[in-house]
Amino acid sequence: MSEKKVYKWRNFTNNKFLALVGSEENNNEHNLVEQIVPESPFYEFSKVFITEYRSFQIPSNIESKLDELLDIYNLSDIKQILLVTGVSLQKKYSDYFYVEKDDLLNDFDVQYKELQELLVVLKDYLFANTYNSNNSPLVLECQSNG
Repeated sequence: MSEKKVYKWRNFTNNKFLALVGSEENNNEHNLVEQIVPESPFYEFSKVFITEYRSFQIPSNIESKLDELLDIYNLSDIKQILLVTGVSLQKKYSDYFYVEKDDLLNDFDVQYKELQELLVVLKDYLFANTYNSNNSPLVLECQSNG
């Protein structure tokens, strides 16, 4: 098995994930050893990340803002869980951010547009000014066919 790596926080700017700018001194490094136990509800979000990385780095300014927020709500005890979950979700999101559209995704787009068109037709029909139970187009059509 390959050696575990260090994950570095990435900034999301202009629809791109960019590596940290600045020196290593501006980053806080956290070890992943025993950060989240398997019994934790957050473990499933982080399981793959924990097995791939030995630690992660996060900018000091971001971590200090998180500290302030957690202090306000007296939640400092869940800081490590939030950090690990946050970096693991960021990694997964950034891994799949640039996935090319394939035929299946194009089919979903077409189906979505067709569904929108159907909903417009249904809305126009149901909320038409001439709609009532005796004079609705559906009732009139059924009477003429029957």
